[in-house]
Amino acid sequence: MSSPDAYDQSSLMSATQKQAIAELRDKGFAVVVFSPEELGCVCRDRLESRLVADGNEHIEDITELENN
Repeated sequence: MSSPDAYDQSSLMSATQKQAIAELRDKGFAVVVFSPEELGCVCRDRLESRLVADGNEHIEDITELENN
């Protein structure tokens, strides 16, 4: 997700969608959302797969840093 100043994607979401994201975060989930405009012609499935793979690496790295 871009910085909040870069793009106000919250105006593109319904109250229900915003609530779902807030509830997931409250339960400890990390949530990243890109708007259709940010995605452009990028394949969502490919991006999601890459983000998951990269995210898992970052989780390992951060866990290691925080435990040392």
